[in-house]
Amino acid sequence: MKTTPRVRPAKEPAAQVPHGRSETAKTAHRTGAKVPSKRAAAVTKVLPTNVVAERASEVSWVVRKSPIQGRGVFAARRLRKGERILEYTGERIGHVEAGRRYDDEAMERHHTYLFAVDADTCIDGGKIGNDARYINHGCAPNCEARNVRKRIFIHALRTIDAGEELFYDYAYELEGPITMADVKRYACCCSSELCRGTLLAPKLVAEAIAHEEARKKARAERAAVRKNAAETTAPPKKPSPSIPAKPAKKVAAKKSSAPAQVPQEPTGKRPTTALKAARKRREAP
Repeated sequence: MKTTPRVRPAKEPAAQVPHGRSETAKTAHRTGAKVPSKRAAAVTKVLPTNVVAERASEVSWVVRKSPIQGRGVFAARRLRKGERILEYTGERIGHVEAGRRYDDEAMERHHTYLFAVDADTCIDGGKIGNDARYINHGCAPNCEARNVRKRIFIHALRTIDAGEELFYDYAYELEGPITMADVKRYACCCSSELCRGTLLAPKLVAEAIAHEEARKKARAERAAVRKNAAETTAPPKKPSPSIPAKPAKKVAAKKSSAPAQVPQEPTGKRPTTALKAARKRREAP
């Protein structure tokens, strides 16, 4: 039994569209509906979701002068605990480039807008960044930075009243041995009761204190060893000869400037024989 091949019906020719107008525009022209332009559609499609969310929540914070230093970010309304406030944005660069841009040793005062994302990437808020770069450090913070799929978001740790400044703990991480000089270089100015005096992470502060105590102990041990070596190699000291006591100085009698008194003859008494003889010799021619 033969079967005839099935033939598909021919397609109807497409309707001719005037040059420069699409079918959608043609339909909208007939119905009077407004069709967005291609440029507006492209902008809506490319605009990131985080930018749209951030624009909607711009009333959550305000930037003004901070009593701690420079500018700070303050709550413009009451923020709930756990609420996402804003994202830390900026140019994503490597750590080598970040070290080239911001050399801490060459700076008179530490001042950067870097936020480490992982071992390979960090965000430079000074380049195409937003207001999150102005959030100051606090040892008793009311916010925290969360890394969500290599994006940094600032969340409220507790309920924050309107007008309160936002803080989060920078908790700097450094490589190599940490000294007290590093602690002083990254000094903290939050002036809170729990201030640890530095932007470094608490574990690095403890490491710096232990390193300083070990240095002091090693210095004291070396000084003791040098002292013992000097005492063993030094020749024995000879006993010093006894020095005789100095004789007491004689005090000479002071001579009186008054004239010597000539003894006078006692009145009411007869002169003796010697006096008589001396008188006769004086009276003799």
